[in-house]
Amino acid sequence: MKKIALSLAVIFSFGIYAFFLKTGEQDASSTAATEPAPAESAGNTAADGGISPSPNTYKDGTFTGKSIDVFYGNVRVSATLKSDRITDIVFLEYPNDNPTSLGKSNGAMPLLKQEAIANQSADVHIVSGATETSSGFMDSLESAMDQAKI
Repeated sequence: MKKIALSLAVIFSFGIYAFFLKTGEQDASSTAATEPAPAESAGNTAADGGISPSPNTYKDGTFTGKSIDVFYGNVRVSATLKSDRITDIVFLEYPNDNPTSLGKSNGAMPLLKQEAIANQSADVHIVSGATETSSGFMDSLESAMDQAKI
C-alpha cells in the first residue's frame, strides 16, 4: 500500500511539474509574439535637425532568397523592401512533411518574421525547437537581401 501511495505521489508531482513547465513555455512564446517592435530612434532625420538619412542601400522590390536545405526539408523566403526597409517576409518553403515539422514551423515562422522586420536584418534569435528552420530562415533572408543591394 505504501508503494502505491508513493508511486501516485511521484506521478502526481511529475504531472504538476509538466503542466507548469508547459504553461511557462506558452507564456514565453506568446510574450515574444506580442512584443511591440522597437520605435524608430529620434533625431536621425534631416527634417528634425539630426543626421541626414543615408543613401539607399537596397533596391525597392520583392526578392527571393535561396532555398536552404535543413534537416527536415527546405526553407525559402521572399523579402519585400521599400525605402531601405524590410516591409514583408513570406515563407515560400518550410518543413511541413509531417505533423511535428509543420507544428514547429507554424510556431517559428511568425516569430522569425516579426523579429527580422523589427531588427531590419536577417540576424534573429534561434527559435527553440526549430533550430534548423531558424538557421535556414536567416540564410535565405540574407541571400534575398544580397540580391536587393545596390
